[in-house]
Amino acid sequence: MVAPVWYEVGGRIAGLSLAISLSQRGIEAEIVELKEVWTVYGVGIIIQSNEIRAMHQLGILDKFPD
Repeated sequence: MVAPVWYEVGGRIAGLSLAISLSQRGIEAEIVELKEVWTVYGVGIIIQSNEIRAMHQLGILDKFPD
């Protein structure tokens, strides 16, 4: 039996979170980003409480820098 593969178009927060969640369930996730170069808009990153809870549920909160 071949393991299922999920192709996610978009490497932003939702796409990366989905890929992590799928891989934790044994489903290989391949992320396809259309942009060849990552861009920064000159703004800070704000992590809200619902995002912190989601990171905790995914088991990646401890990997996030203080």
